[in-house]
Amino acid sequence: TWGDYSITRDRATFVDGRTDFFSGTVLSDYFAVADLTTDPDTVLSRYDVSYVVWDRGTPLYTYLYHDPRWVVVDRTTPAFVFARRSTWTGS
Repeated sequence: TWGDYSITRDRATFVDGRTDFFSGTVLSDYFAVADLTTDPDTVLSRYDVSYVVWDRGTPLYTYLYHDPRWVVVDRTTPAFVFARRSTWTGS
C-alpha cells in the first residue's frame, strides 16, 4: 500500500504493488523483513533503505520503534515513518 503511494509521488520504493516487476530475492526479502524471520537491519542496509513507512502495531513497527538505529520522523493514524538515524538530519 505505502509503496504504491510513494511511486505516485515519484519516490523510489523497495517493494510496491507491481510485484511482477520484482525479481530474484526482493519479494522474499521483503516478506522476511515484514514477518521478522530475518534481521531487518541486515536486509534494509543491503538495499540501502533510508526510510520505512509501516503500519503501527505490527512486528516490524515494534522492532523499528525500539531499534536505536531508527527514528520516527512522521506519524499518521495508520502508519509511522521511520528514518535510519545515520541519514536523518532533522530534529
